[in-house]
Order: sequence, then C-alpha cells, then structure tokens
Amino acid sequence: KEEAAPVAPTQAPAATQTSATGNPDDVMVTLGDDTITRAEYETYLATLNTYYTNYGYDVTDPTIAAMLKQFALQTGVEYAVMDKKVAELGLGLNEDEKAAAIADAQAMWDAAVADGLNYYGITAESTEEERTTTTVTVLAELEAMGYTQESYKEDAIQFATYDKLHAEVTKDVTVSEDDVIAYYNDLVATDKTIYENDAAAYEQAEYMNQMYAMYGMVDYITPVYYKPAGYRLVTHILLEADEALLTAYAELQATYEEQQN
Repeated sequence: KEEAAPVAPTQAPAATQTSATGNPDDVMVTLGDDTITRAEYETYLATLNTYYTNYGYDVTDPTIAAMLKQFALQTGVEYAVMDKKVAELGLGLNEDEKAAAIADAQAMWDAAVADGLNYYGITAESTEEERTTTTVTVLAELEAMGYTQESYKEDAIQFATYDKLHAEVTKDVTVSEDDVIAYYNDLVATDKTIYENDAAAYEQAEYMNQMYAMYGMVDYITPVYYKPAGYRLVTHILLEADEALLTAYAELQATYEEQQN
C-alpha cells in the first residue's frame, strides 16, 4: 500500500465496522455520513495481498490474513478522513493543478513503459514489430500488477490532492533537528527488528525497490534503514583480462548477437 499523507489531528466521526454478507454494496465501515463498501474494502485488500505476496509473505496464513484485513479497513478509513478534510477545507485541485498532476502521471507512465522496453532489450535499432510486440508484453505485466495508464492518472490526481492537504495542515508545523534524529532512529530500530536476523527478507525488500524503480513506480519504494551485519551485495567483480581473452570474448559476443538476430 502506498503511504497516505499524514492527517492533521481532528475530531473525525467515529468509525464503526458493521457485519457484511459478501455483497459488494455491503457497508463495512461507517464514518459519519460516509460509508466504505465491501467493494472498496476488497480493492484495498487485493492491493495489500499483492504487495505482501511480493515481499514473500504467505497471505493465506490466518494471522497475516487477519492483519491485512484490518489494514484494508484502516486504509479505507484514512482515505475517507482525508477526503472529508479536503472537502471541509475546500482544497480540491483547480484545473491547472489537475493538469499538472496528469502531466506528471503521463511522464511516469511513459518512463515505466520505457524501462520495461529497455529491460527486454528494445533499442533504437529494434524493428517496429519488435517494439510493438514487446510493448504489449510490458503493458500486460503492468496491468497484472494493477497498473494502467488511467490508474496512474487517477492516483496522481488523488495524491496531488492529499499533498495539498498535507501542505495546508502542516504549514505551521516546525521540526527540530532532535525531532529528525529521533524519528530516523525509530525507523532504524523498526527495520532492525525485521531484518537483523533475516538477510533474505532484507534482500527481497531491496529487490522490490529495484523493481519499482525500474518501472518508474518511485512512490512505492520503501527505504530500508537497517542492513544486516556482515551483509554484502556484490554488483560487479572486475577482473583483468589479457588481449587474447578479450578478442575471443568479442568474437563470441558478435556470433551470439548474429544468432539472436
């Protein structure tokens, strides 16, 4: 789940969970005069299930499943509270702000598709047929992860609105250097409990961040503030090679590329 913008302290109406029978229109939570339906709740839950599955969690485990269900309801409540505050303060986007958000979304979408094409080896020398076929593959993979060009635009507008809300409710907030240090130390301590004795979980978290970066989904990158002691990530090993070896390598590489073509 993408982290929502913090909400200013406010006397929000109490949220009440109600029973549901499985109908998409069933009310899962009431928040004042607003409601969160089962359909909305299941959308949040599906996103969370995908997110945690990518991190290697078994979302069918009863404990994890119960946690994610609670997170899904909490997510719906957070968004509902922010939406009510946006309406209360009259902070909807004007036409210029909306256009800017859509332009940003388009740029991010184009970057995500371009990164996908680059991942599959599409270059300026590739044929139009190769580019078209690979684009279909990239778009299918993005859609399988729940992302479309339209969803990028909708998310951009939504979160631009929340950014505007965040700016408004924090405009008089001051943060000291001690506050920053204490907050950072809390982040380190939290990640230490997760990764100190689980290098595999740390590597999976960093891998997912790399995937998000590759597809231009920078808003979904979650910084990791603790690295397990002794962990080393090797990206390159540089070895000296004599001229004969380099020549043989170049010839084999050329042969391979010809076969690929």
